[in-house]
Amino acid sequence: MRVTLLLLLLLTGCAAPLSKTQSPAVLAETKALAAFARDGWHLPFKVTVFLPAGDEGEDLALEQLAELRRAYGDSPFDLYAAHVSVVTEGEPEVSLEADELRLDVKIPLGGAPLSAEALLEAVCEDYEWKRSARWYANEAEEDLVAALQRDLGKLCRLQDGLALDCRRLELLAATLQARAKGDEPPLLWPSEAEFARTAQYRATFAINRVLNTLARWRVAAEDSSFKRQREALTVAYHARLIHEVYLDWFLDVVVGGRTKLKIWKKDWWSRNSLYRALDTPAPLQGVGGKLGIPTLSGGIRTLLSLRLDFSLRGCFSDLDQAWNKQRSGSTDDALRSELAVTTSRLERLRSLGKEKHFDSFTAFKELWDARIKDTVKVPFYGLVKSVAEFLGDTRIRHPDPAVSTAQLAALESSLRPGDVILVRQELYLSNAFLPGFWPHALIYLGPTKDWTRLKLADGTPLSDDPVVRAALPEYAKSIEGDPARVIEAISEGVVFNSLERAVQKDYVVVFRPELAEAEVASAIRRALLFLGRPYDFDFDFATDDRIVCTELVYRAYDSQLKFSAGARDPQVPGVVAVMGRQTMPANDLARLVLYMARHPSPNPKTGYPGQRLRVVSLLDRTGPGTAEFLTGAAAKARLEESVKR
Repeated sequence: MRVTLLLLLLLTGCAAPLSKTQSPAVLAETKALAAFARDGWHLPFKVTVFLPAGDEGEDLALEQLAELRRAYGDSPFDLYAAHVSVVTEGEPEVSLEADELRLDVKIPLGGAPLSAEALLEAVCEDYEWKRSARWYANEAEEDLVAALQRDLGKLCRLQDGLALDCRRLELLAATLQARAKGDEPPLLWPSEAEFARTAQYRATFAINRVLNTLARWRVAAEDSSFKRQREALTVAYHARLIHEVYLDWFLDVVVGGRTKLKIWKKDWWSRNSLYRALDTPAPLQGVGGKLGIPTLSGGIRTLLSLRLDFSLRGCFSDLDQAWNKQRSGSTDDALRSELAVTTSRLERLRSLGKEKHFDSFTAFKELWDARIKDTVKVPFYGLVKSVAEFLGDTRIRHPDPAVSTAQLAALESSLRPGDVILVRQELYLSNAFLPGFWPHALIYLGPTKDWTRLKLADGTPLSDDPVVRAALPEYAKSIEGDPARVIEAISEGVVFNSLERAVQKDYVVVFRPELAEAEVASAIRRALLFLGRPYDFDFDFATDDRIVCTELVYRAYDSQLKFSAGARDPQVPGVVAVMGRQTMPANDLARLVLYMARHPSPNPKTGYPGQRLRVVSLLDRTGPGTAEFLTGAAAKARLEESVKR
């Protein structure tokens, strides 16, 4: 009788009675879904399917379960159960039962299954972090350990990704401020706007995944009967710090300091250019547009509202008190390494939080101003759907590069040791990480015999220099069957690479230093000093223990080319200050070359060296086919256009 009443309540509005299916195919799929959640998330996920008598609608149920699997895989929020009902009449419906975090789906016979996107939107609209589900109560010991291990590691990865996006947005903000001090308006080029919005998608998605992780373990962290309470508290406390620190940091970069750019103008109240790009109804263009990213109106307002969730702040306060009381104790052997890594991060996070604090009054003021300006509200799922396609540092599709093998051979025949090359390949997610059209810089060396015979100022050929001799065995190694030809800083660090891997892209531009042989040889030698150094995700030129791509060019050539002249003359592109750091985006290196072409004479007062870099050639993907090969004035004109894309 109780089961019957439950079904009647659950399936109100159905014309025919339903019952839990006994279909072998459907039951097998429900078990597969539960295993999918267990294998990937180490969480319980119970799926129940209700069908009319005789298992009518079995195929429709299987289609709906496939969409449910897709939705579960893309969701930033937890689900612990799902009820799928195939009814004889009515309209499709989906809702989230917030207390149990159960998704209820109803689809009529003869209709189509609800899409994963529709299911996800229901989850994201109705998700409530303050739930009190004790999902862990009946979990096996090994499953609890696996879930804790996964979340401890996941939080570290989310923290690193958020830090990277915040630093890169600081870099973009500094570029805008440098433009404002010079003779350019502080506006974003289209490729920079694409970068900023993509960073916002990733950051919003990551911040909500952190919040979900906090919600998952919050109740367990308060449950004295839970034998892994201390480990649950560590996860929840780490999530609490990540959420507060990186949400504040992101908002401080994008929203804070908005009067710095136009402080004495009549429109001094206008938001800075980053805010304008991220809080606008204009759709994302370029690669993102091809992926179908929706309009992002009111995106920053979503994050400002989250910053003003005072019930969440109360939860943070409770976690702080619990952590201060319970943080001492024995370390669990099964989780020893994960707990050690997390604990080492906590103090640094607290210090960073003091530096990046974004106060509630400012958040309230900005949100109020935004709501007066425009009351458009956008569901969070608009962000979730988009960002899921950007997760991971990978290509979105794999078409052939626009630069053909023949073009690469022709390009190589014109290159000289020491040439500086900028490259871009479409559909790489790394493009979205860096502001400007040109994301990456490297130095061409060429065949060993060509660059090692260059002579230093004292007449010593590079082949006899100890630094070079130490590097030659590594240079002699083939890279996937191709010989080394360049040195570059990539995510693996400073490495030698082949021309095919490093330069056969969609866009390539070559700059030639107008320097004597000894100066080029010295620059190459300096670049080799950094071989093997790790990549610098702080983008800080002040230290050389880690190297970013343009920093390798800077370290090799700054003594001759004076990339830092812009520090004394804001109109000269090059090195810019980013929150106390000195750095140089690859796109600004291209702008410096163009500035040199317009200003060939040196300026001794500022240290500007005059035109000491010139454009040699440029390969530009103009359509679906091969790239267009340009040289001389045509290459320079195309470069002028490219830096504004």
